[in-house]
Amino acid sequence: MTEYIDFCSMNNISVFILENEYFGYYIHGRSAHGHADVGLREMHENFARESRDLCSKRGLQPESDQQTFQMALPRKLKARYDRILLPVLAAQVQGGSAVTGANLRAGEGIQGDSSVPLDPGVAMTISAYGTLNHLLQNFLDHTLKGVDYSVVNKSFIEQILDMEFQDSSEFGYFYRDNGHSFDQLFFYGNEMMLLVFEMLFFGLVDLGTKDFFFTGAMLFILMEIVVKKFRDGIGKSNLAKKTLVDKRFLI
Repeated sequence: MTEYIDFCSMNNISVFILENEYFGYYIHGRSAHGHADVGLREMHENFARESRDLCSKRGLQPESDQQTFQMALPRKLKARYDRILLPVLAAQVQGGSAVTGANLRAGEGIQGDSSVPLDPGVAMTISAYGTLNHLLQNFLDHTLKGVDYSVVNKSFIEQILDMEFQDSSEFGYFYRDNGHSFDQLFFYGNEMMLLVFEMLFFGLVDLGTKDFFFTGAMLFILMEIVVKKFRDGIGKSNLAKKTLVDKRFLI
């Protein structure tokens, strides 16, 4: 997961993840050099500047290397977020051309030529994408009027109970974490939990069927076909909708 955070910094990409309505995770990937579209030589020069402490830190706060946070968001920010995103999702549900552009014919309206009109769904998505990026950037830079946050540490009790006691309905909080709390959302990094689940499933089915080979086949079908395919297919569609990124760009 540390390599993933480094990858975000190298590509000047920050990640804003909502696990539920008002709680999520943030990876601060803004490049310490201001841009990431550089050649190999300049990339190594940037690494050298960082190693010699000749540039700013990678962290969200000045002179800080803390790049990952748990976040409790204020209601006003989520309301603005929904006002941008929900019309796009509603337009996609209503039919017509897919808002994500997945139903576009290859090359249709994507050359950037003003004489070639964009599909209405794609134009709507592009506009919402830019507006949403601008909203989140302003929020992170403390320049969003009426909506702000502070970076804090969780109290000892909050860490033990894995809960947040501060009211974030009007004012947001970014909690410094252990550097990889967002891995709770991925299969990667949760191999032990998956192993325990597989062992429990195997034991339960074997207890009822008394058939070792049948149980193994059921476990294979569940994990490799049902869970993996379901998470890959549904997860990719959900990611394309929520990030407003065409599904064809998701590897």
